[in-house]
Amino acid sequence: MIGNLYGDIVQKKFMEMIGGEGDHRKRLVSLATELKHQAIKKRQEEWDDQADKGWRIRNNELPLSLNRKNFEKWKDKYFKDNWIFKAIQLKVSYLLGGNVDFNVVKAKSVQTGVYEDSIIANVLEDEVRQAHRHNNALLEDIEVLYDFFYTGYGVSRTWFNSRKRDRYWLSGTVVHEHIDSRNVYYLSRDGLCRDVYAIFYKSSAPTDELKAKYPGVADKLSETQQTGMTRSIHNEDHTEIWTCIIRKEIPLYKRELRDTINNESYLYTTIEIEEYKKHLIKQFNQEEPADDNFYVIYSLYKERTNTADHDDPERFAQYVISEEFLLDNLKLSKEQFVDEDECWFEINITSDGILLPQKADNTKQEETTYLKYIGENSGFTFIGNIKRNGSQYPFGSAWFSADMLEIKTLLMSSLAMMVMKYNKPQPVYEKGSLENETEWLSGWWRNDIAAVVDPEWRQNNPRQNPFDYVSINYDKHTYITLDQLATESIKNQEGAVDSLRGVQQYSGQSGIQTAQLQSTATTYHKTDEMKVYNYMSDIGERYLGLISTYRSFPHNIMTYTPEGDKTIVETNVSPDTTYISSEYNVIPVIEPSPELKKESNKQLAEMLYSKGLMHPLDYMHMLDVDDAEKIYQNSQVYAQLMQIQLLLEQNPQLAQQLMQQAQQPQQQNQQQPNGQMNSPDRIRQNEQKAQNMMKQV
Repeated sequence: MIGNLYGDIVQKKFMEMIGGEGDHRKRLVSLATELKHQAIKKRQEEWDDQADKGWRIRNNELPLSLNRKNFEKWKDKYFKDNWIFKAIQLKVSYLLGGNVDFNVVKAKSVQTGVYEDSIIANVLEDEVRQAHRHNNALLEDIEVLYDFFYTGYGVSRTWFNSRKRDRYWLSGTVVHEHIDSRNVYYLSRDGLCRDVYAIFYKSSAPTDELKAKYPGVADKLSETQQTGMTRSIHNEDHTEIWTCIIRKEIPLYKRELRDTINNESYLYTTIEIEEYKKHLIKQFNQEEPADDNFYVIYSLYKERTNTADHDDPERFAQYVISEEFLLDNLKLSKEQFVDEDECWFEINITSDGILLPQKADNTKQEETTYLKYIGENSGFTFIGNIKRNGSQYPFGSAWFSADMLEIKTLLMSSLAMMVMKYNKPQPVYEKGSLENETEWLSGWWRNDIAAVVDPEWRQNNPRQNPFDYVSINYDKHTYITLDQLATESIKNQEGAVDSLRGVQQYSGQSGIQTAQLQSTATTYHKTDEMKVYNYMSDIGERYLGLISTYRSFPHNIMTYTPEGDKTIVETNVSPDTTYISSEYNVIPVIEPSPELKKESNKQLAEMLYSKGLMHPLDYMHMLDVDDAEKIYQNSQVYAQLMQIQLLLEQNPQLAQQLMQQAQQPQQQNQQQPNGQMNSPDRIRQNEQKAQNMMKQV
């Protein structure tokens, strides 16, 4: 009965709440600028430094202190062992190396208290899986985890692109993309990216395109020099844009409309009712095109009023929205106060403080809007790492080990250079004694470089050598130290992986040590697992909300029945097949990596088979052996032949008797008395006797 005016209503309430006098554009600019400065200040310079340090570790830009005065004179090569990079790569593969899936179940029943299975839950499950796999979303989540470990928090954005369509997504595509955390500022009440109430996403766009898109502010736009970590293809002729997304709790008065037959209720605000009243008046006066419902309502109005005053639009609209006009099964309750927890609004502003319209400002028929209501969630999903006391932004785990990585890099480099220089004889030569002196000095250790003695120098120095080699004494313990460092590095990489998987033979540890390491690794990763699980749960809820909103049209989808059979279901054609996201829950399923699962199954199979608790065929299946059934049958036949051979070797007389009995049927088969051949029945009898004897053996 009432139109969809909720977005316009909450925008008006938002402008009333922020208050202030004068132009509403100035109020929006003031609010966005103030919150942005708070977010930048709370992120602090030390967070940017540690995030930059973590990013340099990921890019293997070692050592981190190259520009310090203590090492600025270092001219030799650095020998890098980026064990932090390898450790984080191990963590990411451990957390998301396996299959990531989503299960959709209906909400718990009040009567049974369990999750109900329904065909729509199965269809939604397939929809969510398709949305997650459509754009290789798992690769985007891996990048989010790398930001999580290196910079302190990871960010992704899930939204619906109505312009990107294909045969699977006729109305548009759900987009899930990784956002560089260095370009995202936020304000949160808990410091762990959970209670976020303001988000600031820094991006850039070509200035010419912005001027063409927003001609109303084209004369105010200017090129902005790229600052910070904003990524763009070109650093010039671009304007820096800040997308400010703000959450406000909007208090609205609502009236409940209840359908007593279907036992369903709908909430409508008083503002919505007034707006609908204006809409009816405009239709009555033909200022707006009238829909089919208008004529039905007007006919009922004339039948029920029994008055001659049917041409008064104000009276008509007032009567329609009153309680008197409602049908017998519809009841309108009294006003009640409702507090909306999450209402998110978007504001686009340049770094110069220029407000960009949300609608094209060159359309004179529409009022230019600078504030946009985007729904009950922001579309951004955060995952925070380690929180430090007094800091509103979490820190990356790479930062806490950065100093030790740098010490090891410098130590390895100095020891390596010492070993190479001291182990190599140093040349000592007479200046001017060689014709190819420059070439020989630059590559005297090469096999294709020969020293050419100057004839004049040889004539003047007949008994003197032009050059000689001097050995330098060095401490042999440097070899041992460097070897231990290299061995430790290999153990840290290979041993950690093997210990985490439970493999003992490659880790260099005893069984007890392996179990301890594995238990410690499990406990160490438990916190990260919980955070990743909550993150994936939020992503699933985003998918479910977008699908129920933008795929509400009838369409077909391939799904599975509760029995596991494939079937095609046509959705959104009846109330029984309509998506209602609030009735369903998304449960993420993060399986271990295939290699880890395979290795665990292999060790379990070896243990059970060695104790005689597993059938050989099951053992081969767990080892993933090809043609296991054929190999097992051949082994059984071979075992029987070996038993017969062993029995015959132990009993030579039995072998001779078997040979004689085997020859008798052949002789009888060749010729019978009176020159007649054996009948077929007689031949079969003789063959049966031979087989029985073989079984007895």
